[in-house]
Amino acid sequence: MKQTTNNKSPNPESCQRGWRIFSIIAAYFTCSEGLRPYLTKYLETAAYDKRRAYHGTAMVCLQNLRKTVKYGGRKNVPSVEEIMAISAGRNAKRQIYRLPGGTERVINTKCTTVVQDVIEEMCNVISVRNPHEMDEFSLYCIVDGDAFTMPLARDEYVLDVTTELQKNHQVFYLIFCRYGDLYILLSINSIIYQFKTVEYSLYKH
Repeated sequence: MKQTTNNKSPNPESCQRGWRIFSIIAAYFTCSEGLRPYLTKYLETAAYDKRRAYHGTAMVCLQNLRKTVKYGGRKNVPSVEEIMAISAGRNAKRQIYRLPGGTERVINTKCTTVVQDVIEEMCNVISVRNPHEMDEFSLYCIVDGDAFTMPLARDEYVLDVTTELQKNHQVFYLIFCRYGDLYILLSINSIIYQFKTVEYSLYKH
């Protein structure tokens, strides 16, 4: 907070960098119950006053803090690419999500985007509005080579999942679908894979 309040540094980027570091910290750590109302008020004052130079970044900090209070904060260390992007003022990553049938949808995924956010946005895309019907949908992470998968927890941070897989150089797909649809899709893919394996084996002989 000190670096973002009456910053007197001769470096013109000092305050801006302070706010961007603040946004990263707010995505990972909450604060004490005693400090929270003061910190929230500080961020609200900076975010809602559009005359302030960094009100946009202050709004990101406020949103990140609220997400952290609600979901507990990011669990995995951010990648170098993510840190560099945030430091450069880019607060979202263009992440591909797939629907059964091969349709792809690109969603700007922020550092605090959780699975529930993606499900709600994808349901909106396919015009599903009923909360009970929305509960039938899940987000799955299919890792190349794995025969089994489970739906991602709705309070899980998407970039925690993808960053870990990318760090391990694993190929993966994020698939949005109804619970039963995924297993039909996996069964078809498994049959096709087995058929191709047998066909390739016969061809070699």
